[in-house]
Amino acid sequence: EALDATKRALVLAEARMVLNGEADMVAASTLLTSVMSKLTDIQAGRVPPALSTGWPSLDAMLSGGLRPGQLVIGGGRPAMGKSSFGTCLAMNVAVGGGDVLYYPFEESQEDVAHRWLSASSPVPLGWLKDPKDRSRNPQLMEAMSAASPWMDRIRIPRLTRSLQVGALAASARRCHAQKPVSLVVVDYIQRMKATNARDPRYLQVKEDAIGLHDLAHELGCPVVALAQFGRSAEEGTDKRPSLKDCREAGDIENEGAPNHGFYRADTYNQGTLGPGVADAL
Repeated sequence: EALDATKRALVLAEARMVLNGEADMVAASTLLTSVMSKLTDIQAGRVPPALSTGWPSLDAMLSGGLRPGQLVIGGGRPAMGKSSFGTCLAMNVAVGGGDVLYYPFEESQEDVAHRWLSASSPVPLGWLKDPKDRSRNPQLMEAMSAASPWMDRIRIPRLTRSLQVGALAASARRCHAQKPVSLVVVDYIQRMKATNARDPRYLQVKEDAIGLHDLAHELGCPVVALAQFGRSAEEGTDKRPSLKDCREAGDIENEGAPNHGFYRADTYNQGTLGPGVADAL
């Protein structure tokens, strides 16, 4: 934590030196000029209005896509597709040319790699867990060859489970200094290691949410944090979740905007979306 604070102070000191003695404040006229310049670039097609998720319907729900400095919360009950969404979102952004940092707190690196290989090939995820049938090897090799360019644009830490929000932020800053980051994905926020284990659980999650939101502003890119919903989501008639069903919902809701829930109807034998299909609410 001391090293992280020192590095941040050095970055701020360097930024002040670049200003050549100008004040830390910026004139409103300068800000408006910058905004108008960006609007002109967007209209001319030189700059995209937002970062696309790869799903047009989800982009529409997000008013065009993910935006810099934004913390987006995506939650759901177990087996609703949160991790699949996180890995596919990282893949979609990387395929589109963006650089992604992916922090899995629930799954191993191998599990995450399995999801990416399955999502980018005809090979089922189940086969990768038990690859006895060698007939799919050619499909897998072809998928790995095709995925190589975009896989280089996704970075994943060697160790995740021991990371606190401060260490995660420091890791993201180092990566961003090496190469600008387009998106940070965290799976999932309640599994992050608490900065102070003696604090009540709601305070731990609140600190993590604030830290991730601050990171989004600092890096100037969106941060997508997945979250676990409690059993109350299954008490309703149609089982569809809302943010109030999220554990420590109030503290996450205050930081994340917008917030979405994932729902698979076939899990409850309602089957309106088809087997294995998740809906974002």
